[in-house]
Amino acid sequence: MSESCLILIPLFVFVLLFIITSVFKKKKKDNRERIKNLPITDIKDAEKISDLIKVKGTLIKIKIIQSYLTKTQCIGYDYKAKKWVSSDRFDNDRSSKRWKTIESIEECYDFYIQDHTGKIKVEAEDISIVSYNNEKKIKKGQISYYENLLLPNTDEYYIVGSIEKDENEIIIRKSVMDNELSIFDLKSYDLFVDIPKWYRIGCAVFLIIIAIIFFAIVFDEALKGLIEKLF
Repeated sequence: MSESCLILIPLFVFVLLFIITSVFKKKKKDNRERIKNLPITDIKDAEKISDLIKVKGTLIKIKIIQSYLTKTQCIGYDYKAKKWVSSDRFDNDRSSKRWKTIESIEECYDFYIQDHTGKIKVEAEDISIVSYNNEKKIKKGQISYYENLLLPNTDEYYIVGSIEKDENEIIIRKSVMDNELSIFDLKSYDLFVDIPKWYRIGCAVFLIIIAIIFFAIVFDEALKGLIEKLF
């Protein structure tokens, strides 16, 4: 077996395990199943919920803020700067590359979410923004800047948080008990929460095919090398 094959085998196994765990593993701190299993509640019925709630609708501004990167007028934004860097070197003196987040800012003002039954206020302190519908990207040299925007009266979003009473108003916020307040656009919700079964099966089949091809090539070279030594 050639030296290049010996180098590729552990690298391939690492990548394979990484993809499998990324697609299939349920992390202890991952609330995807809990969020997925929450029923969508009509906003007019929100006051009947005593704990975690999931609603779906469009956003209504209370106050507009300016985003950090593109200076866009929005309700909130998630900004990140990532740099293409080298990680630790392997034994063969080759280094691997990866994106490293060097700066991150998330800012959001309180807003309302509205569906066909009414609207409810969302207290946005410490909200997690997972959105790709209005992503902006700027690249300068080895650094890429990303900004995901929350815009009023445009796309639909999912909000997951706790129902609480604030004086005479029912609001959604992050509670100490549930420690959950997230906003997803429809695309990111499907990607991170409601992962289709066909996607999991497709990834598994793809990985199996790649593994068969890879090891067929590796062991074919090993077999040829053994035959050359014997004859």
